[in-house]
This record gives sequence, structure tokens and C-alpha cells, in this order.
Amino acid sequence: MSFAAAVAQNQAAVLAMSEPEMREILSALREIQEETERGMTALLRGSQRGHSVQRQRAEYLQIDRAVRDIERRLPDSVGRDLHRGSKKAGQVAVRKMQRMIVEGEREFAGAVTSLRLPVARVLSSIDKMLLSRRGHASAKYAGDVGRRARREMMLGVIQGQTPSQIADRLLTPAQRLVSARRGPRAIAESAAENQFLRNRADATRLVRTELVNAYSLAEIESLREADEEDPGYLKMWDATSDLRTCRDCARLNGKVAAIDRPFPGGVWHPPLHPNDRCTVTPWRREWGRPPR
Repeated sequence: MSFAAAVAQNQAAVLAMSEPEMREILSALREIQEETERGMTALLRGSQRGHSVQRQRAEYLQIDRAVRDIERRLPDSVGRDLHRGSKKAGQVAVRKMQRMIVEGEREFAGAVTSLRLPVARVLSSIDKMLLSRRGHASAKYAGDVGRRARREMMLGVIQGQTPSQIADRLLTPAQRLVSARRGPRAIAESAAENQFLRNRADATRLVRTELVNAYSLAEIESLREADEEDPGYLKMWDATSDLRTCRDCARLNGKVAAIDRPFPGGVWHPPLHPNDRCTVTPWRREWGRPPR
């Protein structure tokens, strides 16, 4: 995707946000912006170059533009309240970064991904985490625990992190150490901590399941928008076909339903279960028979 296309996608995502969603996303973007500024400043001082630097440049400029787009749409008072001041030295460093980014746009023009704001928007607006709706997990993922997990997932999604990387955001340093050590003693120590997430596997399962839910909702929202312009879109259940695919997901694979109707069995979209790898994809009847 070109840099211009990525920025256009981000702008379209901002236009679709409500004011509460914009406030939540703006707060997350500012947090990521500060992290990126610190990393970029260190890179500038070291005069490092390379693909990772270019990716950070592209991400920084996208975030900067998204922040400005949201601020323009928010009431003036909110924009002022959320404005982050900085010292003169910091401002000079940021301006230097921006010049480097503008000068280097051609270098990353063909290798850019958007900020995944539609998925972050879904995460910001979900009133309750998916796993918290299951009886055995209702207390485990309630209140501050659920809010913190959702926040870290928002930050990770915007930055394009993998489920494993996002899972690490949810673990304390002590939990990361226990997860790395493993073994019976490590498991006992982890259980003794009585934390809401015991290890990386626990955190990764949570992240994968919640992200499948968020991506599915974002895809269905996108399908609704496409259907308004060109009626006839349907949603198709797309399961990963391998030895790890459960029978229920395999039965749903290739099934088609209207955007606002459930699939066979009454399920509306993935995930069907924790660690579900299924997705929702667009389909139209003129494309022929769905693949199975």
C-alpha cells in the first residue's frame, strides 16, 4: 500500500468515529506517539538507518496526521485539554524527525500499512470483553483488568503488533520471566502470584480471541458500508483448513449469510471459541459458489 493510500484509510476511519471513540483513540495515539518520538530521537542521535527506521518514520507521520485529523474534529476545549506540551529541545527533535520523514517518504512509499484504526475503534467501543461474557471468566476479566487488557490491545493493534507481542504488553516483568522459564516450579510460582494472566500462553489466548472478535466486527462494518454503495454483499465464514481446525469451524467454512443475519447455528461471526482462527470475508452471489 502506498503512503498516501494508508493516510486516506486512516482519515476515513477517523470520519467514522463518534466523539467518545475519537477521545479514546486520540489518547492511545498520543501514547504511541510519545513512544515513537523517544525511539526516533535515539535513532537520530545514533544516525542509524535501515528498514526498521523507515517503518518507524512512516508510522510516526501517520500517527501525527491522524492526531491532527481527530483534533480538528473534536470540540476546541477537548483539543486544548488533550494538547501535550513539550520542552524546546523536544520540539526541535520532533521538527527534525518530521523533515526526515518528509524527505524520506519516497523510500517507504511502497511498503506502508495503515494504522488499523477501524479495529482499534471496535476495541474502544466494546462495553465488555468477549471472554468476560463466559461464566468462568466473568470475574477474571471484569473491571480494571478488562479495561487494561483492552487498552493494551488497542495500542498493539494500531502499531501492527502480533498477538504474541501484544500478549507481552499484558504481562508484568515477573510474569514474562516465569513464562520464559516454564517448568513445574515456574508454573507453581506463576499460580502463586494469583494474577489475572498466569503466563504468555494465557495472555496470547486472550489476545487472539479478542482480536478475532474485533477484526470480525470491523470487517462486517466495512461490508455494510460497501453494500450501501453497491448492494449485494454477503458475509462468508472462512476457516483455516488444517489438522487443528475443529469440526464446528469446519462445518461453517464457506457458509454464506446476509450481513445482518446469523450463520447456520445462530452464530453471527467468529470467534466460535477461544483461539479461533476463523475470519469473515466478503462474498457476492455473482462470484459463483463459495469455496469449501
